[in-house]
Amino acid sequence: MLTPAAKREAVAHACTEHGVSQRRACEVLAVDRSSVRYRSVRSDDASLREAMKMMASERRRFGYRRIHVMLQRQGISMNLKKLRRLYRGLWRRDLIAEADAALIKARTLGPSVSRILPAQL
Repeated sequence: MLTPAAKREAVAHACTEHGVSQRRACEVLAVDRSSVRYRSVRSDDASLREAMKMMASERRRFGYRRIHVMLQRQGISMNLKKLRRLYRGLWRRDLIAEADAALIKARTLGPSVSRILPAQL
C-alpha cells in the first residue's frame, strides 16, 4: 500500500520518463487525479506554541482549558480540541518533561519503600 506522496511521485515519473499525460498515467497506475493534484495546506502553529509555552511556564498549574481561556483573552481564538492536541505535544516534548522529571521520579520511588512487609525486616 503506497502513500499518496509515493503515488504522486510514480505518476510524475511516468509522465516525464514515458511522455504520457497525467490523465493517462493516473489511469494506468489506478490513481485518482484529485489525489495527484492535491496540495496540503497546513497552518503554522509555531507562534501559538510559543504563546502556550510562555503561559504554561508562567502558570504551571494551568491545564489546557485555562490556557485556552487566557489565549482567548489575548485575542487568540482557536478550537479547544486543537489546543488540547498541541498542549499534549508540548507536554510530551520539552516544557514539562524536563522541568518535572525530578517530581515524577520522586513520585514513582516513594511508594516502593512502604511495600516492605514487617516479616521481611
